[in-house]
Amino acid sequence: TSTSSKVLQAAEELSDKLNIPITRLFSFAKCIVSETKPATTAPTTLPFPNFKLDPYQVTAANYAGGRVGTLYKVECGLGKSATSTAAAIAAVRNKLCNNERCLIISPLNAMPQWEPYILTLKQHFKDVQLVSCDSLHLLGGLEYSIGGALIIDEIHGFKNYGSDRTVLAHKLRPAFEWCV
Repeated sequence: TSTSSKVLQAAEELSDKLNIPITRLFSFAKCIVSETKPATTAPTTLPFPNFKLDPYQVTAANYAGGRVGTLYKVECGLGKSATSTAAAIAAVRNKLCNNERCLIISPLNAMPQWEPYILTLKQHFKDVQLVSCDSLHLLGGLEYSIGGALIIDEIHGFKNYGSDRTVLAHKLRPAFEWCV
């Protein structure tokens, strides 16, 4: 029909503009417009740092682990790092992303808190990297390799969308199958 051909043409144009394969574009769209049942594959404990997740964290991790992208908006100290770690594990278990790599982007002052979670993530991903948001400019070309999980910590601290590191973080998103 003419409506479906117009939709496909618009999708192809957006795919070209964003440099995202059209199949991935449609998977993002499906995630946005469809009701997704939370997965039940998130771990309830993390061996490093020997952490038992609270029920609200397990629920959030299961929800994020069943979608290709999620944004957490919770106060400091409520366990976003632990929840994001559990969600990334659930995403691999749910085959929403491969286990080749996990990239964590974090403000410099929050990087030490990620060290114990990296040990847990290394049990599920072949390569786990922690990068300061101030060093994103060193990741040029990464946006062209697709796969794995992306965890962006404290994105609200990136001032505004127009700042260089925010733009760089957003440019990285299409290079990963899954993100929180």
